[in-house]
Amino acid sequence: FVATMASTSLVGNFLKYFIYKKLNYASQDSLVVIIVLLFLAFLGSWVGKRVLKQMNSETFRTVVLVFLGVISLKLIFL
Repeated sequence: FVATMASTSLVGNFLKYFIYKKLNYASQDSLVVIIVLLFLAFLGSWVGKRVLKQMNSETFRTVVLVFLGVISLKLIFL
């Protein structure tokens, strides 16, 4: 499932770059950023897959809720 979602996102975002390029919303600098972020996305998927193997669903849920809570507070008091 993770690989399917990552692949779908990769193809969709790759196609978006060419549409943005045609509409003059993207530049050569954007392509460099996209390549770096692509590498980081694969790295994140790999790390996430390993972490999920070692963490039960309740712990994962708690971690996600804590992160969402912290981000929410930051957005409220920013």
